[in-house]
Amino acid sequence: MLVEMRRYTLKPGRSEEFVSWFEEEVRPAMEEAGMRILGTFTAVDDPDVFIYLRGFVSPAEHDRLTDAFYQSPVWTERMRARALDMELDYQVELVRSTPGSPI
Repeated sequence: MLVEMRRYTLKPGRSEEFVSWFEEEVRPAMEEAGMRILGTFTAVDDPDVFIYLRGFVSPAEHDRLTDAFYQSPVWTERMRARALDMELDYQVELVRSTPGSPI
């Protein structure tokens, strides 16, 4: 399995708003688009860090679903501006499960 780890540094004081928005709107939209959200997290030592994991069966699926979602009107017309308003920076890492990994 491929896992995409996405780490966001949010503007100070926006974490609670971002997490609520992600859980109520973004996550359902991504799942409706065929993505699997494996987990959502906040950093213990930094209240302005939000991390989530998405799972994909192959690089082709990752590329297809990611491109389709981020080019869709759901993202470009409804969500993109709000995300950018709350984010300072983000990092994305695509990793592959090892044979002994539970995911």
